[in-house]
Formats: sequence, structure tokens, C-alpha cells
Amino acid sequence: MSKALDYGGGVDLWNVPETQYWRFAKLFHDMEIVARIAIFFTKASVVLLYYRIFIPDSSRRTGVWWAIWFVFWWNLLYTVALVLAVTTNCVRKGAKLAAKGQECVKQPVVVLGATVINVVSDLMILIIPIVAIWGLQMGKKKKLRVLAVFAVGLMAVLASVARLGYLIPNASRPNQSVIVMVLTMLK
Repeated sequence: MSKALDYGGGVDLWNVPETQYWRFAKLFHDMEIVARIAIFFTKASVVLLYYRIFIPDSSRRTGVWWAIWFVFWWNLLYTVALVLAVTTNCVRKGAKLAAKGQECVKQPVVVLGATVINVVSDLMILIIPIVAIWGLQMGKKKKLRVLAVFAVGLMAVLASVARLGYLIPNASRPNQSVIVMVLTMLK
């Protein structure tokens, strides 16, 4: 992130020298890949923790079991698809476009799609413990107290929604060096 600041991140695009902007664009490209992989491992660890907590060894395949594995595979496949799309989109035409001063990937479309999928994924991860806890054999007050602990996960959903709310009106604006830095901080 500090390297992005060195290359013009957070500075108005028209005040960034062209050579620095292309370094910034390449750095953002790399950060996007690393961040998506890190997000996958974070979400996978939460979902696998749910598996350990809510699925006893002797249980059959319940709705919670299916939900956990659906979310796990959803995130894994999405991560692979996004990383492949971002890394291979510029393979053939990248040098020609870079020579013309153009980008190969429509960053606003990629970032908007990734943000929408992250919001949906965060909601699914939030719903799993709610459903699992509501099915437990314990008093209603106790269930609500346990749900309050898992409700901290609502912060992740709110952060994703805030990011999406900022992204939608700003995605196609020309000042991407500032917008990208704000989105990176909202991750």
C-alpha cells in the first residue's frame, strides 16, 4: 500500500506522471490478485471453523453442512476465476495496449463484480451460524446471546456494503488513482 502511494496512489490522476501511473496500475493489478487470495483464505478459515463448531463427527449431511461446503467452494471457484481472469486478460494484447497508453482490463467492471460477489459471500457466511444456532436445543435467551457473538460478523458485511456504495457512483470516473486507494482502505 505504501508503494502505491509512492507511485501516485491517492493523488489526482492528472497530477501523476505517466510512468508513475503505469507502475501504480501494475501494482494495483498485483495487489488485486494477492488480496483476493488472502480474502479466500480468511473466508475459508471462518467457514471451516463453522464446520468444526456446528457439524459433529457423527452427524449426517444437514442443511448447515451443505451451506458450509457451498460457501467454501463458491469462494474457491470465484477466487480461481478472478485470478485467472485478471492474470490472463492481458497476455496477448497487453504489450500493444501498454504501448498505446491503454489498460487491458476494465478495472471498474472487475472491481464492481468482485465487490458484489464479496457482499453475497459475506452474507452467506453471516447466515450460516444464525441458522445453525437457531436449530440448537437451548433456551431462546441463550440462543440470542450466542447469536450476538456471531453478529460481530455483520461488520464485514457492512464494510463490503460501504465499499460497494462508494464504488457504484465512482467506478467509471476518471480519477482512478484516488478511487482505488479509497477502495483498498475499505477492504
